[in-house]
Order: sequence, then structure tokens, then C-alpha cells
Amino acid sequence: MVHMSRVVSVRVSQRILAIAEKMVRLGLAKSRNEALNILLGRGLKRYSLRFAGP
Repeated sequence: MVHMSRVVSVRVSQRILAIAEKMVRLGLAKSRNEALNILLGRGLKRYSLRFAGP
């Protein structure tokens, strides 16, 4: 399965940006883009049951 990515412009709080930048500095992500995708993915896993269908 091929996962297509899309470009989306969003505003994030200074706190979230600082976390993403720290993840890059610590080598946990290669870029802010990757760091934000990691954070979004974890959030989706955590809250996926709340958004699941009936």
C-alpha cells in the first residue's frame, strides 16, 4: 500500500513548535515535518477509539 502525503498549512502554538524543534535537536526526528507527523500519529492512536464509527 502506498501512502500519499498532502501539503497542509496549519498554525501551531509556540509550545508545539518548540517540542517539534527539540525532537529534531535530539535526533528523534529528521525534520520539523517528521516531528509533527510523529506527534499527530500518536494523537490519532490515542484518540482513535473516540472517532471510530458506530
